[in-house]
Amino acid sequence: MQQYKLRYIDRIELPEGREEIEAFLGSRVLETLEKLHKELILTKRNTLEELRHYYLFQWEKNWN
Repeated sequence: MQQYKLRYIDRIELPEGREEIEAFLGSRVLETLEKLHKELILTKRNTLEELRHYYLFQWEKNWN
């Protein structure tokens, strides 16, 4: 609730170059879905475990 107040009521922005956890999580999900889609076009079927590992790799690589 406090985060909502600071962001939307008090209009305090995050420091430049930082994204909120919701945006960070959404970006990692989108990257994983893009990988799934691109590789399906190439007829490669990823297992759930492969996608999970890719997602976690992207999380670790981009976490700050």
